[in-house]
Amino acid sequence: MPDQQSEIDYAARQLYQRFVEEWQARAQLPPLAPLLAGLAVDPGDAAPGMTFARYYRLLRQAAGLLWPSDFFLRLGQRYNLFDLGVIGFALISAANLRRSWDISLGQPSGLLPHPIHVAREEDATHLVLVLRLPPYSSAECQALCEEWLSSTWRWLCQRLPELAECADMQIRLPFPPPPHAACYAELFPGRVEFAAPRAELRIPRQFHERPFSTSNPSLLRLCQAQGAATLASFESGEALPDDLRFYLLQNARVPLPDLERAAAHFRLPPHTLQRRLRAHGLTFKGVLYEVRMALAERYLLASRMSLQEIAFLLGYEHVTSFHRAFLRHAGITPEGFRQQRARQTAPRPPTSAAETNQE
Repeated sequence: MPDQQSEIDYAARQLYQRFVEEWQARAQLPPLAPLLAGLAVDPGDAAPGMTFARYYRLLRQAAGLLWPSDFFLRLGQRYNLFDLGVIGFALISAANLRRSWDISLGQPSGLLPHPIHVAREEDATHLVLVLRLPPYSSAECQALCEEWLSSTWRWLCQRLPELAECADMQIRLPFPPPPHAACYAELFPGRVEFAAPRAELRIPRQFHERPFSTSNPSLLRLCQAQGAATLASFESGEALPDDLRFYLLQNARVPLPDLERAAAHFRLPPHTLQRRLRAHGLTFKGVLYEVRMALAERYLLASRMSLQEIAFLLGYEHVTSFHRAFLRHAGITPEGFRQQRARQTAPRPPTSAAETNQE
């Protein structure tokens, strides 16, 4: 079963990939290798060893080179809640903004180890996230502030799309307008105040309890306890196959564990894990497919996610691949499966007196 640190490191690697994408999209920037060398990271193998500590040191180093520019605002827009793995699934499945902030801000220094710590306040009109900036240079603080604001706003709009047009949201920043101030007007629909006493993101109070468009209690339970929920649907069997299923379900994020990673979890060489599975008439590929399809059924029935989103969560590069795999598994397309179960569970209309008499 993964611990919180493994989830955090997974998220760090995903955000690093977004950083690389934004860097490579700017042809005028120099090679990234010297910055990575400053972190004592092999530029050719940086992603596997990326942690949040290294990632935010990378952002601090990049700030001196990139500031002032809109790099960090654009970087935040590349982030996706699904980059956070199971943490992201829990946040995107929460009932509303209040519950999401309970999850993400409920730890002593926040759910993820960002250099900026956040406190939650309220006034008569707004919910206020107060950003406590670290004792870094001005350029570093502004860069980290922009990355945090842009990514947080994107994640909020993923769950409450109507926020994207909310003119009553506000941002307050404790530094003067940068040369790229126009980018703020492009990304944020409300008022942006520079040279303010402190850094704040202010959301109108009416959004605090508004249900997320992605809210689904069943899906949230899947994210928090997928293994126990889905393992019960399998027939009882020997310990190793069930332990493997449970491990895969508890690590149901993008991508799902491969043979080498699963073998390392069980402290077995990959070929030994395969040999022991063959003794039960199974293969790792077959168990992985079985778990994927069990999750697919639950996602189809317990959520409003699109087929593209479900395919992504299950590690399929193309929705057509997921479509074919599910059809092979269930003998029916994913859309047909969802519609069929919806019809089966829909309440029957009451029988009229005339129909009763006819019977």
